[in-house]
Amino acid sequence: MQDLTTTSLHRFRGPITRRAFVAALGAAALAMPLAHGLSTPASAQSQTVSAISDFDRQITSMSPERHRVAVTQLIDRERAKRGLKPLLPSAQLERSARSWANIMSRYDGDIHHGDFAKRTLRFPFVMAAKPDAPRYVGENIGFGSSWYSTPREIVETWMNSSGHRANILRKWRYGAVWSSRSGDTVTVVHHFGRTNRR
Repeated sequence: MQDLTTTSLHRFRGPITRRAFVAALGAAALAMPLAHGLSTPASAQSQTVSAISDFDRQITSMSPERHRVAVTQLIDRERAKRGLKPLLPSAQLERSARSWANIMSRYDGDIHHGDFAKRTLRFPFVMAAKPDAPRYVGENIGFGSSWYSTPREIVETWMNSSGHRANILRKWRYGAVWSSRSGDTVTVVHHFGRTNRR
């Protein structure tokens, strides 16, 4: 399994016509086998076909909607273990996560943030900022195929990466996950947001 992590912090005045500051935090994860014939993850080996929860289902055996619900539940569990509140859903963050997941799913695992600072200026969550109300956003990206496409594998890979784990455990208020399927692979984008500095 290969893991690529990048983290950056950007401040800018946005949206373009307003003077609200936005800090953007980004991290990307790549969760896929590097060669055919790699062993099945232990979490998958211990499951029987009839007892597999959505957390351990491959993207080929569930809808993208169920996949993203399972990823969201696992993220909220990780936050709860550390005394953090679950993330509130945000339709604005969902639109930006969906857009980037659909773009990244066309690149067959070559996932990246692009110019994250520039992209965030077009996030509906950021564009809704008022001049006196800063908005902060973050992003995690994951990709997996076969057993590495399960929600549990995606989230465990993020939690084993310092940049992704830090994003998940920040004091965000809002979150949105989008899972985009292409064949037996899934690209997952998680956008985070908050409206205050803390």
